[in-house]
Amino acid sequence: MLKDLELCEKSLNDYLETKKLAFPRFYFVASADLLDILSKGSSPWLLQKHFSKNFDAIDQVRFEKNDDGTPSKMATGMIDGAHEFVQFHEPLNCDGPVEIWLNKIMEWMRVSLRWHQANGYKSYEDKPRHEWAKDQCAQMCILVSRIIYTDDVNRMFDKLEEGDDNAWQGTVTNRVS
Repeated sequence: MLKDLELCEKSLNDYLETKKLAFPRFYFVASADLLDILSKGSSPWLLQKHFSKNFDAIDQVRFEKNDDGTPSKMATGMIDGAHEFVQFHEPLNCDGPVEIWLNKIMEWMRVSLRWHQANGYKSYEDKPRHEWAKDQCAQMCILVSRIIYTDDVNRMFDKLEEGDDNAWQGTVTNRVS
């Protein structure tokens, strides 16, 4: 029986290794958690407690509801530890092997943040800054603000080189409003 048990353990470890190779973040998850993830992989909404173990900034994933009120496999966005919701650029179908759709969530996270960054940058001039900031997720608000600030400072240095001694004052007063 001990020999059979060792064979089962080896087979289980080999199986878990294949899953870890397919989704490398599984290397940082305890074996018990990994087994729980793999056993519930066909019901992605049941994995809420594991998202924070696999992703730095995702505490939960929001799923659409079916007509009967039960969760579907369509993910619409991510929620961080501070309960801020960031919508995916388009819904993601979390169907199939768990390691495949977890990789897709990682890709959707990156693409969606790029999408939010591009939209935030485009809409920066459309509203007063305090209103614009309310429409952005915190990460994009910081990122876009830093990009705009860097652009402003570079333009200010160009104006200073051209001899405009008031370039700094114009840059500061334009962005404070």
